[in-house]
Amino acid sequence: MAIKNTPWSSSKAAVAHECRRRYNLKYHLKQKGAPSKNSAGLVGSAVHTMIESLLKGKALDDAYRAACTITPLTTEERRTVREFVDASNRFLTRFNAFCAKRNVLGTHLHIELEVAFKRDGELCDYWDKDGYWRGKWDVGVEVHSPSGLRIIIMDHKTGTPSQDKTDAYTAQLNSYLVSALYAYPELVSAQTVIHWVKEDDDTQVFQWGESYTRERIKEELVPWFYAHYDEANARAADSPVPTAGWYCNFCEYIATCPAHNQ
Repeated sequence: MAIKNTPWSSSKAAVAHECRRRYNLKYHLKQKGAPSKNSAGLVGSAVHTMIESLLKGKALDDAYRAACTITPLTTEERRTVREFVDASNRFLTRFNAFCAKRNVLGTHLHIELEVAFKRDGELCDYWDKDGYWRGKWDVGVEVHSPSGLRIIIMDHKTGTPSQDKTDAYTAQLNSYLVSALYAYPELVSAQTVIHWVKEDDDTQVFQWGESYTRERIKEELVPWFYAHYDEANARAADSPVPTAGWYCNFCEYIATCPAHNQ
């Protein structure tokens, strides 16, 4: 009997593409691995929470405290999160100015927007086990104009900008564009933007992707989307051999991995 891998997410498919052993342990056998010694993920999660709180109207200090409370952190990790406070506040100022210039109403701003759909593109509940794909946009902005609806999807990143990292996020961002197509039947165009939270250079804080028309998403990204996730499905069904890479630093099963313990 074939194992059901759906619903897919960008991160889940990335694991299938990167290392079949980790995928098998994490999603098929559902084994709990050791906590990663790399604290970047915990810090990133806390910073996301802080920015989300700011966008929802919390004061800066309250947003910082909320981030450190929701995400269990060591003293050193809390200090690291504190380093993102000023940058997060600068972002809020620029983001509010961006929305004001484009007359973005509160009802047109979506924080942690959940989007899920079935194989045929029909929207479904985020937790629907019959869904094909699901994902959360850090920020979704509806820009309404005489030319139609434009959707901007923002993803916060706490690392430093580099081409290698941008390439690694391509599948995630393209998946978001496809999800925008299904989430908004009236969509005219959509665009993604990476927000490099800690970047000091104003010219590098926001890294904009190409703007895709609705027709272009259908013609270029939809075929890619199903090929990408179908390939992940095929890899998940293959023998669970380990594949070493940069992602090993974040793997909860590295202590018992034959690729690292020979």
